[in-house]
Amino acid sequence: MNFADWQLPEIQCPVWPPPPAQLIFTGEETHIWRVSLNLPPFVLGKLHFNLTRRRDLALYAFAIGKPVGMDVEREQSSQNSEELIPRIASAREQAIWEILPDSVKPRAFLHLWTRKEALLKSAGTGFSLPPAQITVFTSSPEIGHNLMPDFDVSWKWVAFTPEAEYLAALTAPAVASLVWFDWRQELDQTTAGSIEI
Repeated sequence: MNFADWQLPEIQCPVWPPPPAQLIFTGEETHIWRVSLNLPPFVLGKLHFNLTRRRDLALYAFAIGKPVGMDVEREQSSQNSEELIPRIASAREQAIWEILPDSVKPRAFLHLWTRKEALLKSAGTGFSLPPAQITVFTSSPEIGHNLMPDFDVSWKWVAFTPEAEYLAALTAPAVASLVWFDWRQELDQTTAGSIEI
């Protein structure tokens, strides 16, 4: 190979205007956001998002002004549940687990795990807060303050099946209005328009 003609690539020096009051995504542009990580929480912008994936399935959650967390698991991921429960379940959850019929334990474990991971992602702590310190086995969609110590927030859960053999959980302060999109299908004129945020 002859490297005599090789030159350094051109480097762009973009102008960085502040974000507009109404953000619009179109299929004709790519957004690059420059963000200072030294800013205090909720000064970083109003757009919150979360990503979760398993195998060839990815789920994205976006919300304006509301932190979101999401997790998705396959049904087979509950196979080691008996080994994991003592490490991830609170004392209250372990007591409930012991009285559950064996037939519902695989699905109960998926609810427990997806809720915990989604909640820890919403809170921004990840697993720096041990999952056994929070309680998510509850029949209510409300995530009360007593279920997650030291956090003065209240989220709600939504459980859903993104496709067969998967279970997912979403946590956010408000889940009254959810909009669903499937981006695996080829885009046509009806779906390739502007997405307003």
